[in-house]
Amino acid sequence: MGLFLYQVVRRHNGWAYRLENTYSRIFTTQWEAIEAAKVAAREMHEQGDYTQVRIKDGPFGWRTELVISGAH
Repeated sequence: MGLFLYQVVRRHNGWAYRLENTYSRIFTTQWEAIEAAKVAAREMHEQGDYTQVRIKDGPFGWRTELVISGAH
């Protein structure tokens, strides 16, 4: 059972998602990065895990885009 937080952030003139300190490839749009993070979160989620995809929303804010908890 684990807690996994995917964060979609600006990176190198584009967008990426990160899990802990590991970044995805760079996407042109925020939407592409969000969709890729959702796919990764669903693929890596296992029963009993708590998984979130959060998006950097302004300098201090975050919004939650996806939450998976418990079973698939």
